[in-house]
Amino acid sequence: MNAPHPNGSPNASPHLPAANPANSPAWPGEPSRWRERQLGALVQWQPWGAAALTTARALDRPLLLLLASEGCLPFEQMAAESFADPTTASVMNEGFVCCLADARWHRELDRQLQLVHQLLVGRAGGWPLLALVDPADGRPCFAGTYFPAAPTGALPGFADFLRQALRHFRRQRGPLQEQGQRLASAFAQLTPPALSAATALSEVPLDLARRQLETLFDRDTGTFTRGQPVPTAAAVWRLLRHWAAGAARPEPDLQALFMATLALTKTLAQSGTVAYPSGGAGPDVGAPSMELVAFAAAAAATGEPAFREASEHGFATLVKLGLPASARLPPVEDWHRLRAMALAARWGDRPDWVETLNEQATLCRAHHPLTITPDLAGTAAALVATLALLELRWSAEDFEHACETAAALCARLETAVPAPLPGLPTAPAHADDTLPSAEGTAALALYRMGCLCGNALWQATAAHGLRRAWRPMNDAPATHLALLDALEEQTVGLETLIIRGPADEAARWARALARWYAPARQVFAIPAGALHLPPRLAALVAVGNDTNAWVFTGEAEPAPSTSLEQLTRELRDRLHRH
Repeated sequence: MNAPHPNGSPNASPHLPAANPANSPAWPGEPSRWRERQLGALVQWQPWGAAALTTARALDRPLLLLLASEGCLPFEQMAAESFADPTTASVMNEGFVCCLADARWHRELDRQLQLVHQLLVGRAGGWPLLALVDPADGRPCFAGTYFPAAPTGALPGFADFLRQALRHFRRQRGPLQEQGQRLASAFAQLTPPALSAATALSEVPLDLARRQLETLFDRDTGTFTRGQPVPTAAAVWRLLRHWAAGAARPEPDLQALFMATLALTKTLAQSGTVAYPSGGAGPDVGAPSMELVAFAAAAAATGEPAFREASEHGFATLVKLGLPASARLPPVEDWHRLRAMALAARWGDRPDWVETLNEQATLCRAHHPLTITPDLAGTAAALVATLALLELRWSAEDFEHACETAAALCARLETAVPAPLPGLPTAPAHADDTLPSAEGTAALALYRMGCLCGNALWQATAAHGLRRAWRPMNDAPATHLALLDALEEQTVGLETLIIRGPADEAARWARALARWYAPARQVFAIPAGALHLPPRLAALVAVGNDTNAWVFTGEAEPAPSTSLEQLTRELRDRLHRH
């Protein structure tokens, strides 16, 4: 007979540590409803981490790892039918070390296991995602998705499957470990070598992505789904950037602009307004921030009132949904939301939104300090969001935060990030889904920060990140759009405008330039009295009470522009030259 579970479960294994209570730091930051589900649960769930693998190794039990996300209906069905069943829970507790992880909080683990499922099963996975991991080598020996409680068609009942899997693990462990070795080899082959440092980055993937998006575009629906689907908002953002890069040429890419605006117009026609989800649950949780960026960019590019209205509605929706205090989202999602709101405020010329953004930024820093945001995605998103805020209004506190984040991000990109499952290599650069990819965001943010501060190491590290992701970006550019944004700025060019002078006048110049849609440009209005600046910025001093601006493009050191009219004329001349 099993010993009583410390939190009341009648099916607990006497050899396992108690499942952590809801307020335990061992479940850091994961949504409270997931933590509360552990209280009184029949299954003795453990948090995912190295400790779970250590426990499984000590007990010589397979690790039963389950990933899902709040709002995942198949998971809820398994929870009601199988995890709440005493017999099934007893099989799980006595034969396995069971881990439950929220895929949104463990994106790298989810990314790794989804690829495992693809390799072992031969088709895409989904949520819930189940994996059996041999603790001796940290490699999965099985991956699957939903199992019914009772046998259905070709699927066995979940308890029967677990019993069979446990027998296999005990009797056929050698062949299973050989399969795990082959899986690790397949992972290694999927991660191609980085582009040689002697080979220059090129614009080829940008042009290929443009052609792929046109092939995928369905005019009837306004979506990019003819083949491998691409999220509409991400495709629109890339097409607008592509159009803007050549807007001043004799033959601008009007087809790119047409596809982008038609896609957004169809979205509005179908929903009456932009259909932002209610936020915080499900696999489309990142959609509101990406859609806000798409509508804000389109409004700035075209001046279309409907797009501006959709952008303002999207900003209000995200404010209503709330940032960390109410939504308890993972760091990467909070920071991408904040960046989207800052871009919408700048492109829409809404200084009245700044106070709200300051409050949200304070919440983000409080809830997601660098010390507990160790993942690449969260750190990259924090930097790109902080840069967007600095363009909207200069803040010494935010600039200090950006410098600290850039240093942390550089360190993480310089060294290989360990894979969540230690027996497998890190998965290759992943495609954009509901949020821009971590690799693309990191390369974009670190290069922009390097251009702002004149830090060659940050710029070189960003370029190295693109070289490591070159093969996926080149082979399937339409699904790696965030990487293409970074590639565009490192190959076609990024303009960094520094405005120095009295705070109000410098801000006026920046607001005037922000209304000019130029996604490959960053503009910072730094007050004359700003302190603790790096040498590049400290050396830019306006004479007397005048306001001056400098345009850095990676070419010769620029001379200052002494009036807004002169600056605007020089930017237009440069645009037509390129």
